[in-house]
Amino acid sequence: MTTTNFDSGSLVTNDGVTSATYSGWTFGASSAIDFANASAADLTALLNQSGGRSIILNYNGANVTDFYFKSSDGSDFQLNSFKIDNGPNGASSSLTIAGYRDGALIVAAESVNLTSSDAAGNISYTQQDNAGAEYSGLLAFNSAFNNVDEIRFVFGSLVELTVGSVSV
Repeated sequence: MTTTNFDSGSLVTNDGVTSATYSGWTFGASSAIDFANASAADLTALLNQSGGRSIILNYNGANVTDFYFKSSDGSDFQLNSFKIDNGPNGASSSLTIAGYRDGALIVAAESVNLTSSDAAGNISYTQQDNAGAEYSGLLAFNSAFNNVDEIRFVFGSLVELTVGSVSV
């Protein structure tokens, strides 16, 4: 796996599907949604306001709360950090994040509140920006996430999950 910020290339959308692959990462949801590797000119999210692109899951706001990303070739990785926001239509700022390997739970789900920074547990969150109910920040992961191949998210209600700058 490589570290990527998704900034290269042009807009690619994958609409009405349960997964889409960008730069070696497969992003998905529990039901069909719309995906894009968008810049601020394409679709506005807090993570792409300073330039570059981010992956936006569910940009048309379907009633979906469960998402994931994983290595597209199934290889294990050591997750160090990534940027996250709950999107302009994000109705939830609270979520759980868990780590999986080969379909088995490796790191138990941990709660994260995007409205405030927190350094407890296996995940540290630094809240970096907000606009109304939209929050963004940096998630950093400890050694519990050293050998995973999938990260799963469950939000309290529908969101437009945005992911950027995945560091492994």
